[in-house]
Amino acid sequence: MKSSFIMELLLISLLPLIVLPTFIFIIYKLFFSKEKESFRNRLEANNILSLKSIICMLILLAVCLFGVFYSINMWRDLPYVITENYPVVEGQVTKKIDIAGRDSHILIEINNNTYTLHGSVDLSVGTKIRIKYLPNTKEICEISWL
Repeated sequence: MKSSFIMELLLISLLPLIVLPTFIFIIYKLFFSKEKESFRNRLEANNILSLKSIICMLILLAVCLFGVFYSINMWRDLPYVITENYPVVEGQVTKKIDIAGRDSHILIEINNNTYTLHGSVDLSVGTKIRIKYLPNTKEICEISWL
């Protein structure tokens, strides 16, 4: 759990650190530098200032900004992952939703709070369990039956 969580956090966080400075550099060179005309001519010669390229760059920028906002809760959970000092909840499963696919996971509702469990486990509604979870992302780290 610990290594996969940290790897996912780093992947989501490093993409904007690479892409955003590139956008800032291009905007600076296009509009504010002394050699902006020669830079603009080189971009036009390579067909980088076309509408299709600009739309692709904006989509990439939007994905990066989404990654930044998505990773905020993961950064807030990082101290819990490092210290392995997770909050504990005991209760009865009131709802279980299996989500199949490449990243299959299970949504489990306990005491009107929904938690995410990655992987598969034999669990049914009404089962009494104790979970250790990450408080901001609501991901289950450990599960035990009562």
